[in-house]
Amino acid sequence: MALDVVFFELRGRRCALPVSAVSEVSPIPNLTPVPQAPAAVRGVAPLHGQVLPVIDLGVWLSGGEPAPFRPLTDKLLLVETALGEVTAVRAALVVERVMRLGTIDETHGRPPPPVPPFVTATVLDVEGPALLIDAARAVDQVREAVRASARGGRA
Repeated sequence: MALDVVFFELRGRRCALPVSAVSEVSPIPNLTPVPQAPAAVRGVAPLHGQVLPVIDLGVWLSGGEPAPFRPLTDKLLLVETALGEVTAVRAALVVERVMRLGTIDETHGRPPPPVPPFVTATVLDVEGPALLIDAARAVDQVREAVRASARGGRA
C-alpha cells in the first residue's frame, strides 16, 4: 500500500510522517517555556492565531534531554490528528531538517524498534530506511507524559 510521507531528520535519525497528518512546515517562532512540563514539551508558541504545544519527539528517540535549538535550520512540522473523542489535536513537532516528500510502500516495512511506541515501522525508500511515526500515538505519548508530570511522576 502506497503512503505519501514527509521525510525529515530528528536527532540524526531519518524519519517519516504521513503527509495527511502534516499541515505545514514552519520556522521556529519565539517559544514560551511551560514550567514543570516534561522534557518533550519544549514550550508553547503562537502559530496562526492559536497557541500550540511545541513537541520534541527526539527526547524519546535519543533517550536524553532536549537538544538546543538551531534557529537557522530547525523547523516545525505542524500536525493535526484525531485523538479518541477529540475531533482534532494540533501540535508542532520540532525537526532538525525537512528533507523531501516521498512515497513508501508500507508492505515493505520492517517491524519497528521496541520503543518508542509512536514509531510504527522502519520503512524503506530509494534513500534508505526511515522510522515511520504515527502522529496520533506521538501526541498521545506526550499527553501521558504531561499527566505523569502533573502527578509528580517522571515523564
